[in-house]
Amino acid sequence: LDTHVSVDSTKSPEDLRAVYAEFVRLQAVPIMESTIRFEFLRCVSDVKEGEQLLVEFCGKDVTVLAPDEAIFSRALSIARIYMRADNKKTNTPDTLIAAQMGKYARDTKGMAEMFLATQNHRDFPPVLFERVDDLLITLGDGSIKTIGFYRFRKDRFDTLIS
Repeated sequence: LDTHVSVDSTKSPEDLRAVYAEFVRLQAVPIMESTIRFEFLRCVSDVKEGEQLLVEFCGKDVTVLAPDEAIFSRALSIARIYMRADNKKTNTPDTLIAAQMGKYARDTKGMAEMFLATQNHRDFPPVLFERVDDLLITLGDGSIKTIGFYRFRKDRFDTLIS
């Protein structure tokens, strides 16, 4: 999950249930990068209530990925690739998400064991990501959100890093 999906879950929980239902349908398990968990909890007025929302949406055993030195190093490499690809506006949490996804990406054919659900499509550019599916959600106010599901392309990363 990226920040926009998790934060929108605090603002429109009923509308965003479809995202979590999609995880169940795909037999996928929601995973959250620790920076995203922080941003999610920062957006709620009561941290205990926020923790309860996380349990409600993601289950009580949601995996929270914490960065280590290897993730920071990979995130720096990704930031440099983005700069060369003229994507200078990507922020630190998004490079950390990309680095975590890169850690769990398979070596063959760029297939992933982990997918990203995001509304912020420009921060996960085709230079390293492949958009594999979309979910359209109509909010109670009539607006439409497009949540894209992306995979990290380890083959592209390996080529661009060398």
